[in-house]
Amino acid sequence: NKRFEYSLNAGATWTLIENFSGDIKYYVWSKVPNEATTTALIRITDDNGISGVSGLFTIDVVDAGGSIDGLVLSGLDINRNIAVGGTIGISWTFTPDIGTSVEVEYSLDASGVWYHIATLPVTESPFTSWTTPNDGPHNPAFIRVRSTRGMVRVSSPFTIGSPTSVSDAQAAAGYNVSSYPNPAFNNAQIAFAIPVATDVLLTIVDARGVEVGTTVQQRYEAGSYSIPVNTTSLAAGMYAYTLQAGPTRLVGTLIITK
Repeated sequence: NKRFEYSLNAGATWTLIENFSGDIKYYVWSKVPNEATTTALIRITDDNGISGVSGLFTIDVVDAGGSIDGLVLSGLDINRNIAVGGTIGISWTFTPDIGTSVEVEYSLDASGVWYHIATLPVTESPFTSWTTPNDGPHNPAFIRVRSTRGMVRVSSPFTIGSPTSVSDAQAAAGYNVSSYPNPAFNNAQIAFAIPVATDVLLTIVDARGVEVGTTVQQRYEAGSYSIPVNTTSLAAGMYAYTLQAGPTRLVGTLIITK
């Protein structure tokens, strides 16, 4: 469990962003305050009181006006994955006025560093495409559209290359995990195989790394199993399921549709 907070005055006061749990080590802060400062900080604190604080950064005020309302990526499969060297279509919608042009960028390290794709004038039918790198896998990757007036929209995370949830060594040892149907509507099955008797913990997290359910927490003998998962309470989107079998950790992706 972790607590995310921000400060606009070099740590004199702190404001809660969100409490969440999960192992995914990236987070998208979608509601940055529209207040100018050169002394902003982010702090993360866990349940043991251990905390880390970012370096100082700047927040610029965005003039009131338009907005980038949506960002759609085409070319991804149902697991939001695309092959290395594949082409992603990038389109967005906006409400004027967002400025004269937009910068389209990508990140391969959970929004740490952004790279240029294209600089485009603002038009009524905004669209461009991007060819993914010829190496991989990359997980997570993001696309960002940023206008000259400071309006920004970041995509949901996706993966480049087919990131395997089970290594070759794990598969050879008899470990496996999968889900079906995928995409799922109201119910899904998560199937797994383990080669030895061990304690098993199966959890489901959303795209931000927030844990939304613990499906299984018990000991299993060696063998193959299929666990039913009720997804009616989950919003549509991409989720990850993590199977911890003793010291072995397996990860898969589940798409929920409504």
